[in-house]
Amino acid sequence: MSLDEWRSRINNVDSQILNLLSQRAEAVLHIGDLKRRTGVPAYAPEREAEILRRLGTEAATPLAPEALRAIWREILSGCRALEAPTT
Repeated sequence: MSLDEWRSRINNVDSQILNLLSQRAEAVLHIGDLKRRTGVPAYAPEREAEILRRLGTEAATPLAPEALRAIWREILSGCRALEAPTT
């Protein structure tokens, strides 16, 4: 493949990632609503730790584990902010 073809492929993957992040954010908004209605705290550190553990064991990627954790911490942080304002 040429450089332009690889870049086009990356652009397509980036669009897919953005779409999936939007879907995740939509689900988080619904979860946040449920948590508010049932009095469950928005922040669940044990759930976030579980997500990071699960994704760490599923990872089949050339990315370093530290890079993956950093990426997921940012995703979790952004999604947590949708559930409730950070204090």
